[in-house]
Amino acid sequence: MQSNTVWAHVELMGHRRFLGPVDEVSIFGGKLGRVMHLLPSGEFQEHLFGSSSIYCLTILDEETIRHMAAPRPLVHNDEPVDADAWMDPFEDGTHEADEAAAAKPKRTYVCQSCGFADETVDPFNDESEPPFLNGLCAACAPASENQDEPTEPAL
Repeated sequence: MQSNTVWAHVELMGHRRFLGPVDEVSIFGGKLGRVMHLLPSGEFQEHLFGSSSIYCLTILDEETIRHMAAPRPLVHNDEPVDADAWMDPFEDGTHEADEAAAAKPKRTYVCQSCGFADETVDPFNDESEPPFLNGLCAACAPASENQDEPTEPAL
């Protein structure tokens, strides 16, 4: 390569990355960029691109580019993966789902007979038993079982 050659790490739209010397060429009456992509084997492969497709162009020296393009040995790790540690994005034992559940709105149920209020019931959980039957708490509900229509809890 020439001594005034510019070496770069070229990143193009479409997640394409190339390492090697770059320059500008004129083809079909238009200007294109050219990178001579350095393969791990040490050979070069020519790639042409339009200037609008450049996502990032990092100018580096030849030694760094050759180091980045060098083949790397595969490393095998036979140790088991700790799934809980891997899935804990906050690294403190909490999970995003836990925080979302804590932020879920809770409804306050008020007994129409005695005024007892209960905020601990999740009204969006279909699996739980209704805390108030016909608008009455568990203590008042058996006393007035003759009500036929359910009433809406107070908000």
